[in-house]
Amino acid sequence: MLRLISCHLSSFSKALNTLRSKPHELLQYIATQRPRGALDEDDAHALARSGSILIQAGAHKWGDSRMVAEFREALRSAVLTNDCNLAARIALTLALGGWRDADTLKKVHAVLMARTNSKSLCTVAFAYGTLDWAEGFQWVIETIRSGPSNTFDSEMVSRLASTLVNFGSLRQKNLVQAWLTNWTLANMDKLNPEQMVSILHCIGGPLPGSQELSVIAGSLDGRLSVSSLIKLLYVYRDDSEVLEIVAQQLHTAKTLQSQLMTAALLALSSSTLPSQAKVLRGRLLAQIAKNGADLKVCVAALWCIGQSELLGVAWTSAFCRQVLEGVRLLSANELVRVVHAIALFSEKSGSFMI
Repeated sequence: MLRLISCHLSSFSKALNTLRSKPHELLQYIATQRPRGALDEDDAHALARSGSILIQAGAHKWGDSRMVAEFREALRSAVLTNDCNLAARIALTLALGGWRDADTLKKVHAVLMARTNSKSLCTVAFAYGTLDWAEGFQWVIETIRSGPSNTFDSEMVSRLASTLVNFGSLRQKNLVQAWLTNWTLANMDKLNPEQMVSILHCIGGPLPGSQELSVIAGSLDGRLSVSSLIKLLYVYRDDSEVLEIVAQQLHTAKTLQSQLMTAALLALSSSTLPSQAKVLRGRLLAQIAKNGADLKVCVAALWCIGQSELLGVAWTSAFCRQVLEGVRLLSANELVRVVHAIALFSEKSGSFMI
């Protein structure tokens, strides 16, 4: 361990797995063995790579203010290399550790505003979104929208689309929708099916003329991941053929991510194909009732029941109880959905739930 700790900072990436169990020694090495401000570019990149492990390990919560200060100084020194990719990586380090250090973010953002590229923009979009920094995230959206698109590869655009779905507002997604559509149409041959689905999910529907089917049609036989299948529910919520294919495959799925389950239920609630959507909604709701789900999924389930499903008082009561137990955690929009759903269900069933 001592030999590993004494290694040059740029070699940390090779030693991280070994050092993961003893982050205090690693942090101490950073704090004491390297002079303040003496980091070269390789050192700084190594810090950015290793920083998330240190932060997630709780290094910043140990109460050793001197070591924490030195670690922050090391990150700030990395920013001074004026490398936009490195600056974005440092922002990502903070995001992964849940460490919103305003001073470091300010310096990172200054580097990015002076000089940026497609790679750093995609990285910092996720970082700013995770840190819930609205101003920085909006800057990323506007920079991407107004800049050239030919420097983005398929992986970057796919990650950017997922980031927008997770963190972007409806207005922000609309701002980038035309950019995403044009990029996708110009780069169809570079996308794999999973990447195409992520982009379509962000765009909110199929491409003009359903040109995307040339990429994903061959994978609709069971080769797409469950998460991609659920995204397709939203994309093709008004396409009877694709909905039927997705429904058959999801019927055999054992686990569904909470966030995607919520999106699936809400998407199917807005489908213009009531009979097919009802069958699939019923399967998803049955799975929720059987296996349990988190608060947001229960809200979506109640919304579906209130809109068009009447699955019985027992199931709906169970969803109501779970939602009411966590009612303080609901957003205003979620609370409105719950109240409206319960009112509709009560009207249909003649049984007031609360």
